[in-house]
Parts: sequence; C-alpha cells; structure tokens
Amino acid sequence: MIFYNTDENKETVVDQKTIIQIIAHKDFRYQMAGPDSIKNVYIFSGSENDLSLSRTYQVNLLCNYDMMYYPFDSQVCYIEMITKGNNDHLVDLVPHQLDFLGPQELSQYFVRGFQQCNSVQRGKKSLRVEVLLGRRLLGNALTVFLPTALLTVIGHLTNYFKPFFFEAVISVNLTVMLVLATMFLSVSATLPATSYVKMVDIWMLFNLFIPFIEVFLHTYIDQLRDDEGEVKEVNSHGKSRKIEPITTIQVVKEKLVSINEMIQQDALREHYNRKNINQKKLKFASMISLRLTPTIAAIFFGTFWIFGLSLYFFPRELGAINPTCN
Repeated sequence: MIFYNTDENKETVVDQKTIIQIIAHKDFRYQMAGPDSIKNVYIFSGSENDLSLSRTYQVNLLCNYDMMYYPFDSQVCYIEMITKGNNDHLVDLVPHQLDFLGPQELSQYFVRGFQQCNSVQRGKKSLRVEVLLGRRLLGNALTVFLPTALLTVIGHLTNYFKPFFFEAVISVNLTVMLVLATMFLSVSATLPATSYVKMVDIWMLFNLFIPFIEVFLHTYIDQLRDDEGEVKEVNSHGKSRKIEPITTIQVVKEKLVSINEMIQQDALREHYNRKNINQKKLKFASMISLRLTPTIAAIFFGTFWIFGLSLYFFPRELGAINPTCN
C-alpha cells in the first residue's frame, strides 16, 4: 500500500515492527499432534482461520485548506491509501474499524467528525479516511467581531453630538478608524497569506469604511452650515468661540439692504435659493448619516452572521472532496 497524500508517497513495509496474529475461528477443527511431534500442541487447518498483519505508521499528511470562509470554515483532511503496482486484482480494501484516539481539541481546530470509505485514485483501489475539522467561534467573536462592532457603534453615536462638538466628532471617528486599521493588520498577520479575500477581511473592511463615511458626511454637513451665512459657534479647547460667516455670504447680506431695488431683489432671490438648496442638502446628508448608514450596517451584520453561521452549523459533508466517498 502507498500513503498517497504524503510528501514522498510513503509505502507500507513488512519488517520487525510488523505483528502477525492468527484469528482463530470459533468453530475451528483441530487434532492432537502425532507421536512424532516433540511438542504437546493442537494442529488445525490454516485455511479455516485468518491471519492478521498489523503495523503502526507515523506520517505527515498533505492537506489543502480553503480559508475563504474563515472563521466559519470547516476543513477536510484525509488519509489516502492506494494499492501499489498491479495488485488490484489480489487485494480487496474493506473499511472496518476506525478509532480516533487523539485529542478532540486542537490549537486552531477541533475534530467535528470522521469516516472511512472506498474510493478510486488514478484508476487504483483506494481506502480513504476523512477527518472534518472546525473552529471555535467564541475566541474570534470576543477578540475580533465584538470589539470592531463596538467601535463602529461608538463612531456612529457621534451623529447625535451637537454641532458645537464638530471637532470631537471628527476626532472620535478618526480614532476609531486608526484602531480598526491596527486590528485589521494584526488579524491579517496571524492568518496564512492567500490570494483571495477571506470573510474576516470583508468584515474588517466594512467596519473600517463606516467611520470614513461618518467623517465625510460630518465635514460636508459642516460646510453646508457655513454657507448659511450665520455666526457659527465652535468648541475651542473647551470654550465657546464664534466665527463670522464667510466673505461671499457677507457680500450677499450687504446687497440685501441695498438702496438699489434691482440689486436687492437679485440678492434676495439668490439668498433664498441658496438657503433652500442648503436646507435640502442638509436634510439629505442628515438622513444618510442617521438612517441610511445604520440601516446598511445592520443589513450587512445580519447577512454576514446568517451566512457565516449557516456555513458553521451546516458544513459540507464528509466526502465532498471525493463524491465516491459516501
């Protein structure tokens, strides 16, 4: 036999470590040894009983893991033993007893199940043992998902700050982005490098994108407030500070009280048009920040966890790699 999925295709051998035993049939017939025998033994026909050959092997298996659905992924690692040479017509591979004597809890995975079956590998008879490995979600939930979700919620709560605390709003969201970026890099460094994006990467990138949108919206809203031409009150090192409107608005206000009726009418028309447009933009931006952004985040969180838990609790069946192994 050949261990097919090992580095050097290790073969079975018959050496001093091999143990051969006679499995006596319960109804076997025997007779006493004749007078010419020097031992007091029973003699029986070997064709009526079986011989058992056993040997212990320690091999390093080559298993391909798909990390795309990390940490909801389940991996199938297998032992593939095939016949050597042209011995197919002399050997029947019959799955019998399979015992897993190792620990069920491993460093990164735990054993979810195992099975053995017959299959065909490169036109040869094969005996396949498959082991299904899964991950514990609690560790990842407490160290990755829960902290990132809490940081995203903290960043969103800044939408309910008063306009007076604009600087604090920007500072909180930028701090959230910095912490999320640091966590993203640390999580990525602990995982194998892959050419494809993993589920945890999608989660981290989405949470990193939320505070960026918040900063963008608050900056845009603050700019619209400046266009209103009113005295603005800001927070300066814990003290209130008033800022005069920008120059272009000041010029418009001077035209509003012009003695020239034509100039005054044009100024009034421009003033109210600008004010209506700004009010609509402010309302739309506030709607995005207070309603649309949390709605999209809630939909993403729900979809992500429903899909992930469906993969976790209903993993692909053993034998999915080789459909003949059922």
